Amino acid sequence: MLSAEEVVKDHFLILNKHSPTKTIFKNINLINLIKMKIKNILKLLVLLCLAGIIVIGCKKKDKDEPTPKVADITSIVVSPDWLKSNLDATNILVIDARGSDSLYSQVGHIPGAILVGMGQFDAPNPKGFMDLTNAAALSTQLAALGISKDKAIVVYADNVTSWGADGRILWMLRMAGFSKSALLDGGINYWTQTGNTLSKVVVTPTATTTTTITYDSNYVATTDYIKNHLSSIKIIDSRTVEEYHGAQLYGEPRGGHLPGAISLPYTNVFDSNQRLKSQTDLVSLFNAAGVTSQDIIVTYCTAGFRSAHLAMILRYAGFPNARNYDASFIEWASDTTLQVIKP
Repeated sequence: MLSAEEVVKDHFLILNKHSPTKTIFKNINLINLIKMKIKNILKLLVLLCLAGIIVIGCKKKDKDEPTPKVADITSIVVSPDWLKSNLDATNILVIDARGSDSLYSQVGHIPGAILVGMGQFDAPNPKGFMDLTNAAALSTQLAALGISKDKAIVVYADNVTSWGADGRILWMLRMAGFSKSALLDGGINYWTQTGNTLSKVVVTPTATTTTTITYDSNYVATTDYIKNHLSSIKIIDSRTVEEYHGAQLYGEPRGGHLPGAISLPYTNVFDSNQRLKSQTDLVSLFNAAGVTSQDIIVTYCTAGFRSAHLAMILRYAGFPNARNYDASFIEWASDTTLQVIKP
C-alpha cells in the first residue's frame, strides 16, 4: 500500500510530466507543504484521542465513586431503624440529652452522639426564673456544638429518668427554626432493647459558623399570655397526679395547679416499652383529656422540661397549636396575685 506521501507525489508527477522544470519544483514545494499539514493533522488526531481517553477515564472514576449519603427528616419523631440506617449520613448529628457525663462515657451512648446538659441553654428571665436563653446567645452556643440548619438532628434521652429532656431540646430547636430535627422514638431504652450497640468514645463537637436565629412565638407561652387568655386556651399540667393535687416536691412556694388545668402526666404518651404510642392512640388520649386539634393548648410542669416534651408530642399527633409554658409552675406559684387551685 502506498503512503500518503507517495500518493500525493505520484499525483503531481502525472500532472506535470510534460511541465517545465520550474513548475516541477513548485509542485515539489507544494508536496512538502501538504506533507507538513498531514503530519500536523495526525498529531492533532493523536492528541484528541488521548484527551478522549482521559475524559472517559475521569468519568468512569466519578461514576465509581459512591454518592455521599444525606439524611432527610420530615417528622417530629424517627425510629431506631431509621437512625441506624442513617448514622453514616454526612449530615447526621445525634444529641444525647441525658446530661450525664458518666452515663455518656461509662455506660455508653449512641455512636457518634454529642452530649448536652440539662439546662445548658437556659438563663434567668427578667423575673429571675430560668427560661430558654435569648436567640443571639443560643445561636452562639449551637454553633460551638456544630449544630446548624443543614444538619439532620436526632435527639434522645432516657424515657424513664430524663424528665423529657430530649423533648425540651427538640422544642428549642424547632422554635429556633431547625426544622430538620426529631426525637428518637423510645429513646436510648428502646435503642438497646432492639439490639443496637452503644459506644463509649467521647465525641468532641466540631464548631460551625454562627447563624442568626429567631424564635417562633407560636411555640411558647408566658405568664402574661396565660393570664390574658385563660378563658380561650386549654391548659395541660404534665406533672404527676400528686403534684397536680398539691404535692410540693421541687421547692415550689405553693402547691396545686393552674386554674382550669387538665391533669395529663407526660409519661402517659409512652407504652410499656417506653416507645411513643401510635399517633391514633395519642389522638384518642388527648381527645379524651378534653382537647382538640383546633384548640390553643398550653402545657406546663415545674420548670418547662416535661411540658416541652408533651407540647412536641401534641404537635406530632396533629395538635399544631401546642405551646410550652417555659417558666411554668415555679414562676406562676411565686406570684401571689395569681390563683393556684389546690383540691
